[in-house]
Amino acid sequence: MKNKLKVFKTLAWYKELKEEQAKAKMLQAKQVYQSLLAEKEKMIKEKEEDFKDLQTEKVLTAEELKAYLERLEVFFSEKEQLEKKIEAQKRELDLLLEELRQTHQEKRVAEVLRDKTYRLFYEESLKNFYRQMDDLMMLKRGK
Repeated sequence: MKNKLKVFKTLAWYKELKEEQAKAKMLQAKQVYQSLLAEKEKMIKEKEEDFKDLQTEKVLTAEELKAYLERLEVFFSEKEQLEKKIEAQKRELDLLLEELRQTHQEKRVAEVLRDKTYRLFYEESLKNFYRQMDDLMMLKRGK
């Protein structure tokens, strides 16, 4: 019984470590996701400022208009790439969340097994103690 208790203690400790690793991965992925969203917002603000410059009543030459359209095309392609990265990061975040749930559930199972085994071990030890006390009382009465 004592070996079983040690095994379950070790298992619970291992599952706790796995859960901590999953939490760390989740936190890191969340930070990457937040940075991608911030980068997207920054890109959009920059393009809005660029568009405000275009809205001035200044007459543009064909070359300036062509350059602006090229910048706009680059912006949209970069934005599309960034949105793909954001979507991929969101999927990864969902997978990591599911992994975290699974590891937490496994940890809880290991903890329940450890606690149940500890209670059984304690009850068995208590029974042995009382049995020995009864035997000593019987020996004392028998003299």
